[in-house]
Amino acid sequence: NEPRPPDYGGGISIWCSWTAPSSGQATFTGFGKAIGVYTGSSLTALTALHYASTDFSSVTFAAVQGVTYQISLDELYAGDQGGSTTLRWNLRPPVTNDLFANRILIAPAGGTITAYNLGATKEAGEPTHAFSGGASVWWKWTAPLTTNTTIRAFGSGLFQPLLGVYTGNAVNALTLVGSGGVFTESKVMFMATAGVTYNIAIDGLGGEVGDFSFVVDQSQPPPNDNFANSITLTGATVSTTGTSRNATQEAGEVTPDFGSGKSVWWKWTAPANGQVTIDTIGSGYDTVLAIYTGSAVDDLTLIGTDDESGGNSTSLLTFSAVSGTTYHIMVDGWNNATGNITLNVTGAVAPTPPVLSSVVHQRNVSFEFQFSGGIGQPYIIEWSSNLILWNELYTGTLTGGTLNFQDNTIEGEARRFYRVLFP
Repeated sequence: NEPRPPDYGGGISIWCSWTAPSSGQATFTGFGKAIGVYTGSSLTALTALHYASTDFSSVTFAAVQGVTYQISLDELYAGDQGGSTTLRWNLRPPVTNDLFANRILIAPAGGTITAYNLGATKEAGEPTHAFSGGASVWWKWTAPLTTNTTIRAFGSGLFQPLLGVYTGNAVNALTLVGSGGVFTESKVMFMATAGVTYNIAIDGLGGEVGDFSFVVDQSQPPPNDNFANSITLTGATVSTTGTSRNATQEAGEVTPDFGSGKSVWWKWTAPANGQVTIDTIGSGYDTVLAIYTGSAVDDLTLIGTDDESGGNSTSLLTFSAVSGTTYHIMVDGWNNATGNITLNVTGAVAPTPPVLSSVVHQRNVSFEFQFSGGIGQPYIIEWSSNLILWNELYTGTLTGGTLNFQDNTIEGEARRFYRVLFP
């Protein structure tokens, strides 16, 4: 007539009896043995409360002061021969923050809180936190900063926490900020407002009780989170790094296609006309890239946007830049993704100023000089007799870095001035 844990049990059990000295959360651990917890005073009149028939072999339940509990330990599998075993137990007091009115205050700095929900209930008027529960406990936290905030709850063992975040002063008059409940981790991300008090409820899926921890994280946004704080990039070709963690979408900011408002900003002024490529190759998450011109976040002209052209979920844009124009570079993330950013700009190089040297003059015959510049650079040679009116003498393109030029048309000229232009 001896009961056996369902699915498991070798049939070679031993028994212990324990009377709860006070009410609270009792946890019994059998360290790899099948464990059962019962009430009753005879083998044929036992009431099963909890089983643990896996390698975890741990049960947690609400113990009542003065009640005697019967605990059986067995092998996990039929045919096992048995051996030495260890039973460990502890008793913790019931929670004090079961009711909304008794919620525990969290310090402004947040941090990690470790707790359990033994003895908790769902009070009248209390909302459902993500999914059906029934054993909720409460905290309250006043945000010190207006910034992106994340609250994560982690269950211990198989406990599945349900998380709800609210504003309001009564359990039946709360405004939902966010909720979550996915396996053993739940998360809520929101824009907290400094000075506002947020109410945090943690429940167990289906009314489960167990151990858990949760973290309130209000990290500062990146320094270039806002358009006005764009980081300046200089040079025709430049690479830089940054992060979009805790980035926000500011008022008036337009989200590009496939973006999610997790944006950071750079600005770059083109040193020359020509094709420019800007990419996020090397970044650690799925980026969205957008390029704008303009002087205010709510009055920008879109040059282009891209999501996937850089490969490996990075972005790449190529466009024709105008010398002297400032381009504003936004890096956002797809589906609220954030992470480390690598930003690369490859632009047209400003022309190399001409340098004249090695002047050779044969009076009334010719004038020879040498000048240098960038390879492939177009040039124009002009002459003047008064430095006011200029005449085109020759045009060409530098095939090397230096060119010797001889003017054989000066016969009869009293004087002649020369200049070289790089357009």
